[in-house]
Amino acid sequence: MNRNFLPALFVLFSGLTSLTMTTCKKSTVKSESTDNSYPPVYVTIAGHIEDVAAYAQCNTYSSYREKLLTFAETFASTGASFNLQIEYEFFLGVTRCETEAMKSETNGCNVIDYLATHYSFEIDPHQEGGVEEGQDNYADVRFLGGTITDSISENVGGLVWDDPQQFARLAQGESGLIYTDSTWYPEVLTLAVSRDHHYGDFSRDDIASGIWKTEYNEQPNIFYRSSIEP
Repeated sequence: MNRNFLPALFVLFSGLTSLTMTTCKKSTVKSESTDNSYPPVYVTIAGHIEDVAAYAQCNTYSSYREKLLTFAETFASTGASFNLQIEYEFFLGVTRCETEAMKSETNGCNVIDYLATHYSFEIDPHQEGGVEEGQDNYADVRFLGGTITDSISENVGGLVWDDPQQFARLAQGESGLIYTDSTWYPEVLTLAVSRDHHYGDFSRDDIASGIWKTEYNEQPNIFYRSSIEP
């Protein structure tokens, strides 16, 4: 996916100083083939919203919100599933900038909850390239996202596969840097890259392609092993 395209579509942060959760009516967009001679192909497309300060600024929020809704409506016509991974700044914008007038356009929901319930978007916590640097970490992203929508997943949306310290933090449960009383126990690891990815070398990213569903919940000492058979 063209990364330059993402800010235009995903630069959204809706926010309210106090967010009131509402119940949205769920609708599912499906496309079914009438030709039974071929097996079905299940496709999920993923995109992510990076940390950009403008996403949490209310003077620009409404235009980004509209672009995201336009994207969701356009994408729905494909019948494919969409996995949207979101960083902290975008969630922060939701809590700051979403207004009642905006929510009246989306079944009384904030934009993220609407995407999850109306378009069946899967919402994951995200950190750019899996790097946990700065004021927030994965536990903070997951906590804040959970105040915005009940539909947020327990997926790690990006990690550094050759960073044993990050694996250790996630394996034992990661405590937030901002929300220090919150500890997150992720269940699925996705979109891993190598350390070199952050220096412009993507040659080792493919080594870790795929998804891990860890066996941590059953056997904490084997977090590194996937419970999904190859």
